[in-house]
Amino acid sequence: LKAAWEWAALLGQVEVYGWRSLDISRNSMGEAGASALAEPLAGLTGLLRLDLGGNLVGPEGSLALSAPLASLSALKILDLSRNSIGEVGATALAGPLAGLTGLQQLDLGGNGITGKADVNLRAALSHIKGLDLWIS
Repeated sequence: LKAAWEWAALLGQVEVYGWRSLDISRNSMGEAGASALAEPLAGLTGLLRLDLGGNLVGPEGSLALSAPLASLSALKILDLSRNSIGEVGATALAGPLAGLTGLQQLDLGGNGITGKADVNLRAALSHIKGLDLWIS
């Protein structure tokens, strides 16, 4: 969790430096860490690539990240794999991710997204042309 709070503080400076790619994967920040990142993440509107894979944010963390992710309109590549978001998290992310029409790669593998949540997520993202999508 400490690392997530440190990343949250740093994210406030990212836009100042014009970063276009951010990899904070494999930190196991959990739900509390995802919540800490939510507000500063929303300000990174020029970000092209974001890797949050392997952070075990869970369903509640997905809820916290859903609105900030929707504000990243320039995003081309997003990795949310291995976060244990499940069906609740997938449902929370479907709408916000559908608005990212420039998205080209989305990795949601290793999240336990099955059944109706899988179908609904694929349907919500189907209008994004050329999207490489991994869900499991």
